[in-house]
Parts: sequence; C-alpha cells; structure tokens
Amino acid sequence: MSVLYGTHRPPKKFFSKNPLTTPLSSHNVPLRMEKPEFISEEVYASDFTRGSLDKLFRVSTMKVTSFISKCELLGSPVPYRSPKRHEGFSVHTSKVYSCSEVIDRALSDGFEVFPTESDELKRTEDELKRDIDLLRAELSILEHRRKDLGRVMEFDDIAFSFGLKNLYSEQEIVNSSRLYGDLESVCGVYFLIDRGEVVYVGQSVNVFSRMREHSKSKKFDSYVYINCSKGDLDILESLYIHVLRPPLQGRSSQGDSLAAPISLSRLLRMGRR
Repeated sequence: MSVLYGTHRPPKKFFSKNPLTTPLSSHNVPLRMEKPEFISEEVYASDFTRGSLDKLFRVSTMKVTSFISKCELLGSPVPYRSPKRHEGFSVHTSKVYSCSEVIDRALSDGFEVFPTESDELKRTEDELKRDIDLLRAELSILEHRRKDLGRVMEFDDIAFSFGLKNLYSEQEIVNSSRLYGDLESVCGVYFLIDRGEVVYVGQSVNVFSRMREHSKSKKFDSYVYINCSKGDLDILESLYIHVLRPPLQGRSSQGDSLAAPISLSRLLRMGRR
C-alpha cells in the first residue's frame, strides 16, 4: 500500500455563516445617539413593551418587535428589565425596554428609525390640510383683488368722461402709502390705511391739516394721497368712495348708501352725458 504524505487540510465548513450584524462595542457601552425629531423627549426617556414600541416607530422596514428578536437571535440582545407593579404594566408583561436604548441600538447598528406608517399618513394628512388652508387664504386674497379690480374697471369709464385718468386699485393705493407723520400740505384726495386696507377716503386743500384731525378719531397706520385740482376734488373723492367702500366712511342721511359729495346715481347720470 502506498502512503501519500502532504500537508493536512481541515475539512471545509460549507454551511458556516457570518453573523448578519457584528456586535458592536457600543452595545456594551451606552452611546447616546441623536433623537429622531418625531419622538418626544418624554417618550424617548420612557420604557415600553415590545408591542407598545411597535406603535411608536419602526426600524427601517421592520417592526420594533422584529428588530429586538433579531438582536436576540444574533446573541446581542437589547437590554431590558422587569416591570414594577406600580408602573401599570399588564401582570403578564415580563420585559420592558427603554425607548432611547432601542433607538440608540438601531442607529448604532446602521439602521434608520422612521414613524409608523399610520403616523406618516396622519402627518401627510395634516400637511395636506395646512396646504389647503394656505391655498384657500391665497384664493381669498386673489378673489378680493379680482373684485377690487372689477369695481375699478366699472368706474373707469365714468372717470374718463370727466377727463380723469384710470382709477387706482386698492392694492396700488396701499403699495404707494406712506407712514403717518410724513405729511405735506397739498390739495388732493387722501386715503387712510390700516393694516393693508383702505379704511377711509377724504379730500382736502390741505391734506396735512385734515389728517391731523383724523388722527384724533380714526385708527390708521399709513396714508396715501393723489394730487388733484380743487375743482375735481368732489368727483375724484366720490368715485373712490363708491369703488372702495371704506369701512370707516360715513353713511348718507337716508342711511342706505355711503356718504360722498356726489351720490352714485348722480355720478352715473353725469357720466352718461
């Protein structure tokens, strides 16, 4: 019988597998990771059962329960403790886990922590509601401007018949306003503005003096005026009063229309001549 000599080689272990997750040193030495924004400080510092943790967040695509079980199978379990009677856990509960330790362990193992699917849907719903509210507010502003421009266009023809230029919209008036206190002695039609709204329209051959009087009885934070000849004051003031309908404007003696030097019906008759 011939004997072959050579180096001894141990048989290969074809079925040996490396651990899916190598235990890290941080598993033994607690390392505080960054808390996810959607987890409150109170929740982060509290202890829960596995089932309760499933309702708070998920570890990548896994439930927290699955992540904890995986750590146990790999021989590096997540720390836990036995609950105390006064803590209110079920009598059948034998293990509770620190929310912060579970999250820190997941992050240190390279996983991501996300809200549960139901929480994500709730947040998406809340965000959509906020977007809808913002859109409604913008739509309301645009609708107000559309009506404002519509009223101006209706009176533009009347203004032309008096040889006047196009009337300004409320937004154009507000954008041209000045802070109250920077007044000049001019003849013209003026607009009192409060928080971006024209609240009163008036006329004066001395805007400075008239505005001083208004400051004692009317609330406004800025103003704008249009230079105008004394002969056109009544017409221009009346046009803007009927177009803008300012909330602080007085009422006529009959109480059914705004007080203006020239009534709307008379303006329309004058404009048709």
